[in-house]
Amino acid sequence: MRALLAIAACCTAVGLAGCTNKLCTAIFISGLNITVKDRAGSAICDATVTAVDGSHTETLTPGDCTYHGAGERPGDYTVTASKVGFQDKRIDVSVGADECHVTPESREIVLDP
Repeated sequence: MRALLAIAACCTAVGLAGCTNKLCTAIFISGLNITVKDRAGSAICDATVTAVDGSHTETLTPGDCTYHGAGERPGDYTVTASKVGFQDKRIDVSVGADECHVTPESREIVLDP
């Protein structure tokens, strides 16, 4: 029954003629995956990484020296990485989405002392 509801939701969202019968998964996808490194190429695992999209601000969650955020939230983000002893660095990242999930974007930010 749930599968039929998912197909119906898909067909309604894209129109009956364009229905792909795509079933969306229940997994949670991070839209931003940011790696922070120093000039020597070493990962910085204790930086602070924030993402801002309009009035939405979040601190990305570190995991294995990669910072994750913008979970299932498309948008145009300004991402800032900072760490004591380094200059802050900002980059712009656009996170898109399909009918089910965000399209993950991975970026590397290199901090200068």
